[in-house]
Amino acid sequence: MTCLDFSLDAPVALVRLAMPPDANNALGLSTVRELQLATAQACQDPATKILIFTGTGRSFSAGASVDEIDRANADEMAALLRAGQSLVRQIMELDVISLAALNGLTLGGGLELALACDIRWAHARAVFGLPEARLGLIPGWGGISLLWRTVPESLCVEMLVGGECISARRAYEAGLVSRLFDNPDFEAAVKSEAKKLADQDPGVLKEVKALLKRERGRLDLSAGDRAFLPLWNGRAHRARASAGAGGSGRRPT
Repeated sequence: MTCLDFSLDAPVALVRLAMPPDANNALGLSTVRELQLATAQACQDPATKILIFTGTGRSFSAGASVDEIDRANADEMAALLRAGQSLVRQIMELDVISLAALNGLTLGGGLELALACDIRWAHARAVFGLPEARLGLIPGWGGISLLWRTVPESLCVEMLVGGECISARRAYEAGLVSRLFDNPDFEAAVKSEAKKLADQDPGVLKEVKALLKRERGRLDLSAGDRAFLPLWNGRAHRARASAGAGGSGRRPT
């Protein structure tokens, strides 16, 4: 794998987004497919009870690659939508407890992945948001439904419509994350606390996870497709028109 690091320290497995020189850990199609593979591999070991997703540096993930979105044709855009939704569903349907350890920027598709997890812990420096509205888009991987069931309705609408980011403290107060850490070694602190959770009765872990899977199975992650694709088409059309009219030729950002 070129975009991820994977490690197993039973009963905890860890998948780390690590894409130097991309400090934002942007999620292109190849990265999403690697995440699908790593997620499946992590749960093949019966000793795994908790699977942690985290990032490196200042970012968990700043979301889907804007460059890839702007370069995509209709088929490629549809493929990225389906792959992202498939990954989110895969995480939601895991038989082990999933934990998002949010070390920094958690935006767009990165936040959608975090929302798919059973538990979300964050470093105090983390920042959260769904900035798609600023690009003339909406979340495409189920983020509307996932956020709606997680935070108060008013905050959900504010984040979706305004594209504003919120601090780790506000995310904690709103219930988006359940713990804040300020440890210098965030990842080590998370793993230590995760192992305490993994020490619980296996039967309890199994039943809790089964209940979560039943509840989340009702979510339609593709509900936004009918809106996302026309918005994306309009964005692409405006970019082409701007270039054809003697503009700079740059895509809107």
